[in-house]
Amino acid sequence: MEIPDRVSRFVRDRRRPGSPRRVLFLRQGHFLEEECLGALQTLGLCLQEFPVDQDDEGPGISRIIAAVAEFLPDFLFSLNYIGFDQAGGLTSFLERSRLPGATWFVGNPEMIIRACPENVSEWVAVFAQDQ
Repeated sequence: MEIPDRVSRFVRDRRRPGSPRRVLFLRQGHFLEEECLGALQTLGLCLQEFPVDQDDEGPGISRIIAAVAEFLPDFLFSLNYIGFDQAGGLTSFLERSRLPGATWFVGNPEMIIRACPENVSEWVAVFAQDQ
């Protein structure tokens, strides 16, 4: 999916100075999402929840980008790469927009990361918990 550069520039140029305050939270019904939302709210962050369908790929990415352009978050958050496409379109958009993303892998991320090398980026922090 080709994302117009003007959208990336719009998001990049409207960054606010200071600590992160606004989070776009990509949701898909994972059982830990409520816990994450509660933790982010406890930190005093302003949240916008964004539902992602399991079969969202191309059209889902354009909807996420539209939500980013409207809400102008300081970073994007998801569990287990929810919302990220296998081709790396969303990651590419985050890089060009200089918008950080964070994803928390509840299990071992190795299999998912190996299957989606286009999503490995300095603009996407990966956190993992595997017991």
